[in-house]
Amino acid sequence: MQKMAYRYHAFLLRVWQEDPGQNEWRASLEAAGSDQRQGFGSLAELLAYLEAMTQQSGPDAANHTQIKRSTQ
Repeated sequence: MQKMAYRYHAFLLRVWQEDPGQNEWRASLEAAGSDQRQGFGSLAELLAYLEAMTQQSGPDAANHTQIKRSTQ
């Protein structure tokens, strides 16, 4: 049986409109199990952050958890 390591991130995501008449959305991510929260002025900023975070690799990648998964 081979063990495979993978990373995952768990967040509470909040999105809201400060002015319902506008098509501008704000967002925040709160890391599960911590008080760390990151705010975003737009959905584009949120997506750029998530994309950059998931491109990180190696032991220095911030706020990730290693899971060992059995594969058959």
